[in-house]
Amino acid sequence: MSEFVFKLPDLGEGTVEAEIAEWMVKVGDVVKEEDPICAMLTDKAAVELTAPVSGKVLSVAGAEGDTVAVGTPLIVFETDAVDVGRQQESAATTAPAVAEEPTVPPPSQEQPAGLGGKVLTSPSIRARAREAGIDLTQVKGSGPKGRILTAEFEAFAAGNAVAPAPAAAPQRRTGATEIK
Repeated sequence: MSEFVFKLPDLGEGTVEAEIAEWMVKVGDVVKEEDPICAMLTDKAAVELTAPVSGKVLSVAGAEGDTVAVGTPLIVFETDAVDVGRQQESAATTAPAVAEEPTVPPPSQEQPAGLGGKVLTSPSIRARAREAGIDLTQVKGSGPKGRILTAEFEAFAAGNAVAPAPAAAPQRRTGATEIK
C-alpha cells in the first residue's frame, strides 16, 4: 500500500485559494478514479473535483467552509502500490496541475500538436503573440503536453523581434477625440 497526496490544483487563471463547499467523501471511504470527492468555490466558479486515483480516503484538508491554498494537500488516498504508478500517470495526463512533479520533455522531442492541432498556451500569451505577429506553432513549449510557458514565449519574441501586425481595418474618423 502507498499514499497518494492530491494537492488543490489551480482552478482558474490567477486563483490562489478556494473554499471547500462540500465534501462528497469522508475519511475511511473507498473511492474509484473519477468519483466526485468535493466541490470547491473560487471567486470565479464552483468546481467539482474528482478522485485522481482509486483508493481509501486517509485524510481531508478541512471542513466545509474552510479555505485551502492552491498547491496544498487537499486529500490523501491509500492506494495499491501496483496501481499507483498507472494512476499517477493517468492523473498527470488528464490534469497537469495534479501531478506530484511537473514533467518537462527533453529539448530534442518535437512539440505535441495539442488538442485538435491547437497550440497549448495561456490566453494572455495568445493575445501577445497576435499583437506581435508571432506564429505560436513556431515556439517550442516545454510545459505539460508541450504547453508554451511565458518565459519561452518571451525568449522567442526577443529573438525574432517581429514588428507588430497591422490593424485589421482602418478606423473611421467621426470628428470626436478619444481621451484615455
